[in-house]
Amino acid sequence: HLQKILQVYHQQAKLNIMNQQRYHKKYYDYNRRDPHYNVGDRVFTKLFAARGKLNPRYSAEPKIIVQINHPTYTVRHEPTGLEHRYHVSDLRPVTLAYVDNDFI
Repeated sequence: HLQKILQVYHQQAKLNIMNQQRYHKKYYDYNRRDPHYNVGDRVFTKLFAARGKLNPRYSAEPKIIVQINHPTYTVRHEPTGLEHRYHVSDLRPVTLAYVDNDFI
């Protein structure tokens, strides 16, 4: 009998969590728009390798967008010529401060 009650509580808790997640996602996404990039824009790409707490999250060298299929972009690393596809959430635009410091 106790096992059945615990199972019902567990199922109800799971449903409550799912409902709350859906509710909060709705309000978060209400004004959220993915950024759009153009061919030739320079972006930093997310690093997926294991990293330390203070290591950078994004590449140190900017890459150039060569193809658009929103929300997936094909990005080329200039020195090597390698191209990879990234989701828009894994890209960050190069800021003017980066350009002004002549890093490009």
